[in-house]
Amino acid sequence: LSPTFSLIDYLDEGPIRPRHFFGPNMAVRAQVFSNGYRFDETIGPNRMNYAMGSESQLTRRLEKDGHKGWFCKNAVVQHIIRSFQLEQEWILRRAVRFGRGQFRLDVMKSDLNVVLRVRELFYYLRQLTRTTWKVTAANWSGNPERMFKARWERNFLAGKTREALVLCAGRNRS
Repeated sequence: LSPTFSLIDYLDEGPIRPRHFFGPNMAVRAQVFSNGYRFDETIGPNRMNYAMGSESQLTRRLEKDGHKGWFCKNAVVQHIIRSFQLEQEWILRRAVRFGRGQFRLDVMKSDLNVVLRVRELFYYLRQLTRTTWKVTAANWSGNPERMFKARWERNFLAGKTREALVLCAGRNRS
């Protein structure tokens, strides 16, 4: 549920690493933006099918430059979740967007040459094939929770694979 609904209530009050700092209920000091930091507009909401993670990309850059994060466990925040956002198909589409964003964040951390890009693509294709088999096995089990988790994992990897294909093809990502 963390990447779907930005739930991070498993953390204790205190300093936080950027990989745990995401979602609609985060705050950033105005001074950060006055100093020229901006969200990466190629990641995050811009149409229906977008790569998630613009806030993660920003907080990772901030950490790299020495900024700190803090988790306020007892902060009272609210976020409107519309009824369609509780439907499985919406959550599964979000898994694809999350996978796309995670791939972009992973690529940011590395300096991939063409050979490594192709290896990365084949790795994701193998993982996607494995999770497709997991979905099939879960469907045979008849266990709805197992089926949904397997589908979510497959969609997450489908998002990562899509981004790897785009990167290998050298096309502009959106």
